[in-house]
Amino acid sequence: MSTSTIAQMSQPSKGQSTDHKENVAKGTEVFVGGLPRSISEEKVKELFSACGEIVEIRMIKDPKGNLKGFCFVRFATKEAASRAVREKSGTMLDGKKIGVLPSSEQDTLYFGNLNKAWSAEEFERIVLQVFPDVESIDLVMLKNISSGQKQRNRGFAFVKFCSHAVSFLYILLFVLFSWKS
Repeated sequence: MSTSTIAQMSQPSKGQSTDHKENVAKGTEVFVGGLPRSISEEKVKELFSACGEIVEIRMIKDPKGNLKGFCFVRFATKEAASRAVREKSGTMLDGKKIGVLPSSEQDTLYFGNLNKAWSAEEFERIVLQVFPDVESIDLVMLKNISSGQKQRNRGFAFVKFCSHAVSFLYILLFVLFSWKS
């Protein structure tokens, strides 16, 4: 079976929680895009600390450990996150203009590199065997297939969980690597 492609997160800095199952207050996290790929977590912290107390910074990396050009900053309060969106979006950071947006709900995960022969029912069965608390499963199917051809998926899906998706990240990484054939 194929594995999914999931962004790898950097290890939390000193003082940051490694328990991603904790409930994060809605509205306290922002998405920061357009970052230089050479940026340090310390520079991100330096820029955003003027907005309020930072609880966590997650620098998103590819499987090789290279920064992907975006991160998530979680603040202690909603007010600090709102201030970051208002005041820091459009800021130049190491020669690049960054964008800052409120982070969307983190309950939906992208699964990529899926077996294209799986039907929606097969994929749903596999997901539900591993994750019983799934709210919805959207296996993206090819459009405009010729009559008589079997419906095929496009190799990716979105799975929405009943709780915070980050709490499942480490479980997913473990399970997906065990699916390798």
